[in-house]
Amino acid sequence: WDFFQHTDLLDFPGARSREQIKDLPAFLQGNDALQSLFLRGKVAYLFERYCAEQELTSMLLCIGPSNQEVKTLPEMVYDWVISTHGATPEQRTQQPTALFLVLTKFDMEFEEKAGERSPEGRWTTRLESSLLNFFGKQHEWPRQWDVQGCFCNSYWLRNPNFKAKHMFDYDESGRELGIRPGEKSRIEMFRTAFLRDQNANRHFRNPTEAWDAGFTLNDGGVTYLAQNLRPLCNPELKRQQLTGQTLQLREQMAERIDHYHVSDNPEQELEKRLEAARQVAARLIDCAGEQRFGELLRSLQTDSDDLESIFYRIEPRLPDEAQAASAPTIGTAVDTQKMKVLLGLS
Repeated sequence: WDFFQHTDLLDFPGARSREQIKDLPAFLQGNDALQSLFLRGKVAYLFERYCAEQELTSMLLCIGPSNQEVKTLPEMVYDWVISTHGATPEQRTQQPTALFLVLTKFDMEFEEKAGERSPEGRWTTRLESSLLNFFGKQHEWPRQWDVQGCFCNSYWLRNPNFKAKHMFDYDESGRELGIRPGEKSRIEMFRTAFLRDQNANRHFRNPTEAWDAGFTLNDGGVTYLAQNLRPLCNPELKRQQLTGQTLQLREQMAERIDHYHVSDNPEQELEKRLEAARQVAARLIDCAGEQRFGELLRSLQTDSDDLESIFYRIEPRLPDEAQAASAPTIGTAVDTQKMKVLLGLS
């Protein structure tokens, strides 16, 4: 694709849960122990480093159909979303969506299994396990991405090099020829159920195109994904994201220092002080009502033990009066008598 002329595609292998090593010295005695630590740690380290250096402008978040076991992944993704899009739906509305949820192994959804799920429920189950329950339990972005509503940048993807003989016919070279005649009606039934599913219509911008792309022969949906990725592979996107971050920082700084700003309007300043006084008075009333006024007075007093401790730390350092009187003068001596005369003290 042409966007690779100015875009780098970085592959971060599947994230894993952190190892719990209680006795590190004993663990390092094992063969290849250090190598194992580096291999498991490099993915998280490289990802965090690229995020910190603002080098990841877009993310293809590939999630398979199995249970999600890496409990730290939602927080990693959320930190990236905050740094590139913003922490609130209002902020994310100002940025083009650069997070792509790629639901991989699409062909596995059509395998026949014991206790097979109904066509109507399997798509809700897949989206709940891959998106809503996994990422949505801790953070609100799957259900409230921007002011318009849910996150809807989802895609189906399958690997055409992996033979799905329960779905496709193949030629002698292993290329897909088409859907097996005996499976067409069954797949069409699944397609109808998917297009009617509420979660599918919420989280896929165009469910029909996403489905058809997943069934593209010898492609599996990668071309459709690349077409939607192309507009985001633009050097200007990084500048736009950095501009958004700068504006957020400016708002945060203005909010913090506004309390210390003194305007030229005396009425405005009087109202600020009256409001501060009202807040203090309200807190004092609540404190007295809870019969904790004595605790407040106690907290405003200096502890005698602390004073004693400070005194005994300072007292040995005080110079002896005799030594202080005989101490040599350093630099120009001050004419104290003349200063007293000027001040009328003598």
